[in-house]
Amino acid sequence: MGSPRVSTTSTTQTRGQAAAFLRRVLTIPSAEADHFTDENDSVFEDDINSIAEEGISIGCNPPDNAHFCPDDLLTRGQAAAFIRRALLP
Repeated sequence: MGSPRVSTTSTTQTRGQAAAFLRRVLTIPSAEADHFTDENDSVFEDDINSIAEEGISIGCNPPDNAHFCPDDLLTRGQAAAFIRRALLP
């Protein structure tokens, strides 16, 4: 069972949802610029651009990194990269 507020390993999350979570947990201010070309219709657009300005996300289509892929499921590796960039200088 467990609490409904606790994430489990069977929970999936999109990259956009992860951006919103990180922005709120880290209290990151609104973005000054639009960093990606594929998130303009996303409800998470400001969250995505905010974490990009902080260097937490660099995009999902290297080497250009012009896309964020907000509706893609977040992989374990991507989550680890976001957390590392968020917590380490």
